[in-house]
Amino acid sequence: VETAISPTMSAREQPQMWLISTAGDSSSDLLRSYREAAVAAPDGDVLLLEWSAPPEADWQEPASWRWASPEWTDRREEFTRSRSTAMPQAAFRSQYLNQWTMALNGWLPAGVWAACGAARVAAPKPKDQPVVALETGADGRVFGVSAWRRGKDKIAVRSHVWPSPDQAWRDVERLRPSRLLLVPELVPYYGGRAPVQTVGTREARLGLGAVERVINDRRLVYSQDDHTLTAHMLAAVARSNQDGTRSLSPKHSPGPIELAKCVVWTVAETLKPASPRPVVVAG
Repeated sequence: VETAISPTMSAREQPQMWLISTAGDSSSDLLRSYREAAVAAPDGDVLLLEWSAPPEADWQEPASWRWASPEWTDRREEFTRSRSTAMPQAAFRSQYLNQWTMALNGWLPAGVWAACGAARVAAPKPKDQPVVALETGADGRVFGVSAWRRGKDKIAVRSHVWPSPDQAWRDVERLRPSRLLLVPELVPYYGGRAPVQTVGTREARLGLGAVERVINDRRLVYSQDDHTLTAHMLAAVARSNQDGTRSLSPKHSPGPIELAKCVVWTVAETLKPASPRPVVVAG
């Protein structure tokens, strides 16, 4: 619509085109691009009128709801309260707080994931015996996640992004993982020493519930400056399968989710009990 109307607007003396909407997710290209243009060039030809709650506002507080409404009444507060208990957090934030989200029906609420963040998570060392998973991206890059035990009940994760498989292999060898989880298309090209397991949709489906519980219980920890990991985790959308399980769906996610899949693979594998060491008994 915008592309078709713009040429005809040039013939008018003072043309106006109005775009009116609540906030969206990372797939809402049109409104987002005009909003960014208005913020970047306040003296340009785009007027921005916005009522929205600040990103740090508590989404369950009525004081936050009022930020996103030019008019506030008792009836509107009552209605908004009822929607806050009936809608997923991401959808409520978008529609009633006018806050931009990665995915309206994302796998994880942004607040739940943020609660797992730490100021810094150092890269794993070989002594940590990390589990490493690798997935390929549509642009040829390789995405990876390392996961390892941190203390008694925490699991730390750290993401990696490589421009090519060759660079990925070099870093993987330095990490000396206890297990290397690879998607089928990468298996033939790995010639290192780490024990390899093939992973895919089945493993992601079987591990999703357990990993979700670890995140909800705040037993997972990641570095707050790992922005690519956060983007993938919040863009991931989970869909139900015919057998009652759920799995992350690249098709229904508004952005890339390769790192989210790697988190599920690595954390689920890390949760498995370690194999007992063989005991040699002298006769």
